[in-house]
Amino acid sequence: SKDDRTERKVRNYGDKIIKDAGRGKGHALKLGVEKATGELIYVLDSDSRIEKNTISTLISRLQEDYCGTVGSISIKKGGGVVSMMDRAIHAYFAISELVIFKLLGTASVLGKNFVLRKRDMKSLEYENSLTEDIGISCDIYRKGKKLKYVPEAVCRDQPPLKFSHYWKRQERWFRGGLTEIAKSSNDMKSFKQYAFVYPVTVSLIFSPVIVVLYLLGSVIFGRIELLIIGSTGFLLIYVASVKSLDKRDAAAYPLLFFLVVFIAIAGILHS
Repeated sequence: SKDDRTERKVRNYGDKIIKDAGRGKGHALKLGVEKATGELIYVLDSDSRIEKNTISTLISRLQEDYCGTVGSISIKKGGGVVSMMDRAIHAYFAISELVIFKLLGTASVLGKNFVLRKRDMKSLEYENSLTEDIGISCDIYRKGKKLKYVPEAVCRDQPPLKFSHYWKRQERWFRGGLTEIAKSSNDMKSFKQYAFVYPVTVSLIFSPVIVVLYLLGSVIFGRIELLIIGSTGFLLIYVASVKSLDKRDAAAYPLLFFLVVFIAIAGILHS
């Protein structure tokens, strides 16, 4: 973190602090993994808060056939439209992640609140990724490994305070996602092996756009069966997402969803 107060606060929880050269989160994370002495690595951002049992829950649910566990992320209540958009998209992410895990038996890293075995994390290539979480997720799939989704292990995150902060984050996600898609498509053996996993996983960052384009494409090409399947799936995820929001956010969800789609499309075009 660039905030000098972070170091002072961290000293209350541990006696070992490692400083990097300011080359980005991916490099800092890689350095931390190399210096760690334990068998498991837990990752959390400086502006996030966890519950007392979050880490223990993630560790207790880690099984031998998984290289790590991923918890859920909820956004702090209150705030204006930007905060509401962030809660809406994270509610959608949470349900999408659960659906992906049920269908494919794996999950995606969303930047924080996850546990990985040190031996696996050392072998991953993500330090040069613009979005280290997408880099970690895609490299895990390229190596044929899996992540377990544990939604009851909750992390509470701070939403962007300004629209400019939200836009900057979204743009970074888009660029990082597009870079990973391009990188994955160059590895044809791996890409064919995980042809279904890659699009679904990386599309988490584009998911509102993917939904809209999928439904429009089904109509344009007259594929009614795909339209029915896609609409049903979207409505189920939509209803489940709304149920996790408070009354104000739930009432504004349709508008928030299409605001997110509009911003996502603009971000992709700008990238």
